[in-house]
Amino acid sequence: MSVHTTPAAPVAPSPDTQLSQTEIDAIHNKIQKQKTHAGGAGWFYWIAGLSLITSVVSLSGGTWSFLAGLGVTQLFDGFAIGLTKSGIGDWIKVLGFFLDVLAAAVFVVIGYFAKKGSRATYITGMVLYGIDSAILLLFQEWIGLAFHAFALFQIWNGLAALGWLNASSAAAAAIQSPVEESTAVEPT
Repeated sequence: MSVHTTPAAPVAPSPDTQLSQTEIDAIHNKIQKQKTHAGGAGWFYWIAGLSLITSVVSLSGGTWSFLAGLGVTQLFDGFAIGLTKSGIGDWIKVLGFFLDVLAAAVFVVIGYFAKKGSRATYITGMVLYGIDSAILLLFQEWIGLAFHAFALFQIWNGLAALGWLNASSAAAAAIQSPVEESTAVEPT
């Protein structure tokens, strides 16, 4: 899995430097893209955290859940609760919660690498969350499914912003490279 670093924030000009409106707009646009990228990657953390909170509530007898949580953790919890009621014992809830933590940990790791700029990790996370949406579709959880679609849209926006940032950095490097070569002093 390759990890691309997110381009650094633009360096503030010295106070006596005059920027054109085009340059100001370009800096503003880059900052907005960086925020969108970070926000898209941040959704993976929210998904993981809200899934675990929902699991704790569910496994302790509560009946509410967060819409952004994972369907797979709800499935694990449902099996654990059902098996506990059938007389297997409360230890099965501990096993269910362990599986919930593993599923959430996958999304935390995805969030970490997506925030670092890994396009492949972003896509992997979107595919996994899309598959998770199928669980909600199977159980006809329409509101949760709609929220999954909204979260996927936000993650997609983050991925698109990362693509823009990477292309912008590559273009800046390509422009800078010939300038550096033309100003180099030839050895005598």
